[in-house]
Amino acid sequence: MKFLNPYKLIFLGLLLLLTANQVLAEDQLSQLLNNLQSSRSNFTQTVMNSKGQILQQLSGRMAIQRPGRFRWEVTQPNRQLLIADGKRIWFYDIDLQQITIQTQKTADSDSPAALLSNSPKNLTQQFVIHPLMDVQGFTLFPKNKNALFQSITLIFEKNRLREMRLTDKLDQQTVINFSQVELNPQLPSQTFHFIMPTDKNIDIVKG
Repeated sequence: MKFLNPYKLIFLGLLLLLTANQVLAEDQLSQLLNNLQSSRSNFTQTVMNSKGQILQQLSGRMAIQRPGRFRWEVTQPNRQLLIADGKRIWFYDIDLQQITIQTQKTADSDSPAALLSNSPKNLTQQFVIHPLMDVQGFTLFPKNKNALFQSITLIFEKNRLREMRLTDKLDQQTVINFSQVELNPQLPSQTFHFIMPTDKNIDIVKG
């Protein structure tokens, strides 16, 4: 009668535990996001290099509505507006007077705004999800090797998204803190409608 190597038993036990934790994390995150059909908040965003040195700081307002609609408006230090209406994404750099238009199908799906407005099912299809131990949060590892980020961490407080951390392949980290978070507000439809400026000097780029 053959017996399994005890090290193999330990390995199998750990594998089963990790798989169970991952499934539980997927369920918990899906439940949190399913309860969040719309949201509105202020945000501050800090970009740091691999040594923790600050490269950029900005702030603004954001709103999301599932499925696939978001408004990401930077007010300081430079004015920028990113709007997705369910079909197209409009990026308006107000100071540079440039508008970039993309279809949502061809745009990056792992940008912060796109991630928050996508369905929870898309997240579980695109990422391996692990729970954090000390806080209500999750770290997402992309299954696609060509993804923009090597990991994304979502931290919640009282079921509200408080912080988002994104680490790219150069170990550059973007930390987004959310404040004055409103859950499931009634958002006017024009929130996600881009109004083309009348200035004829604006450069328009179609992606």
